[in-house]
Amino acid sequence: MDFAKDLFDKAEQLIVKQASGNEIINNLTKFIKQHFNGAIFLNAIANGNLDVNPPDDPLHQNFVISQYKQLHSNLRHLTWQTQQIAKGDLKQKVSFLGDFSVAFNKMIESLREKQLFEEKIRIQNEQLQKLNATKDKFFTIIAHDLKSPFNSIVGFSELLVEKVKKNDYTGIGKYAGIVLQSSERALELLMNLMEWSRSQTGKLEFNPEYFEIVKLIDDIADLFRDIAGEKAIVITLNLPSINPVFADKAMINTVLRNLISNAIKFTRPGGKIKISAHEKPGELTVSVADNGVGISKSNTHKLFMIEENNTTPGTNNEKGTGLGLILCKEFVEKHSGRIWVESQEDKGSVFTFSLPLKN
Repeated sequence: MDFAKDLFDKAEQLIVKQASGNEIINNLTKFIKQHFNGAIFLNAIANGNLDVNPPDDPLHQNFVISQYKQLHSNLRHLTWQTQQIAKGDLKQKVSFLGDFSVAFNKMIESLREKQLFEEKIRIQNEQLQKLNATKDKFFTIIAHDLKSPFNSIVGFSELLVEKVKKNDYTGIGKYAGIVLQSSERALELLMNLMEWSRSQTGKLEFNPEYFEIVKLIDDIADLFRDIAGEKAIVITLNLPSINPVFADKAMINTVLRNLISNAIKFTRPGGKIKISAHEKPGELTVSVADNGVGISKSNTHKLFMIEENNTTPGTNNEKGTGLGLILCKEFVEKHSGRIWVESQEDKGSVFTFSLPLKN
């Protein structure tokens, strides 16, 4: 009815104007087309087609069409928001259509709470897996790695006692050397275990202070020169003048001790170990390089992971637990530093850690 009335009024206006026949036909055609376009637009929205563009002619710039245009725009935006929600973006918020908006936003809030809950469960599962791996690692060390050196100490000590009782001193120097090596290994393992357990239980205090790291490196290298000498390994230092660092001296001592010990363990007799330090703007790097057996690419990423049981015997069949490198990573990261390795099989490895420098 409205369309017929509008058509009649339009025809009447043209007749009053005494327009020509062709003009009347052209204008009526245009009028009908405009109304037809509006009908297509409204019908498309009613059928859920939000990709259709609204008519843009002046005839339809009235209240009804403007409202439908706004609805069209809002529905397109709602479609986009729904797509974002489906992709996991739960920060969207609908702000039109009254009660619908309230219900829709409550649904989004419910989904957001569910997402947060699932994320919390995921984090807890990861922590539980790490705790289980830590427990397994601890029991493995206690059951096997710590037992092994004590077996050697007890066994060869008994042998030495028997030799002395019989006044037979042949080979006692060799046996005493084995006892000494086993004792040193047990002591190193116990120290790592003690420090690791304290770090896992939160009882290890972080006490940074200013100290001369060059002197610390030099002192630790001196302690290892006799052990390295047993395999004819030469330790050299490249330590330029470096300002005091602000760090936990005991932790850095542990890091250096483990890296140098590993370098000796995996360097062949007659090999070389080089300890270097470099000061850069805002950062100090310390490297321990060897020309030993090296590490395969498939194993380098496992070295600092508690979950991986990545231990290999040294060049003189020295035993290891992999615990030392895990401690190194934890202690370096407590300083907001980094630790990494570059290695090639049969060519050697370079372990490097960094410490941020305070102005």
